Amino acid sequence: MLNLKNKKILYVNLYEYLRKTGSTITHNQELLQKINAEFDYEQEVRKFFDK
Repeated sequence: MLNLKNKKILYVNLYEYLRKTGSTITHNQELLQKINAEFDYEQEVRKFFDK
């Protein structure tokens, strides 16, 4: 997982949770909104698609 963090993969903390617990939380909209705001993922995605 450290390699993913170094590459700045989006949602790496959710991948870590999934690997540790086997449980996915990707349908938790409230949590995803919090994570998107905390890590500014919306801006990252916009930059990606503007290329």
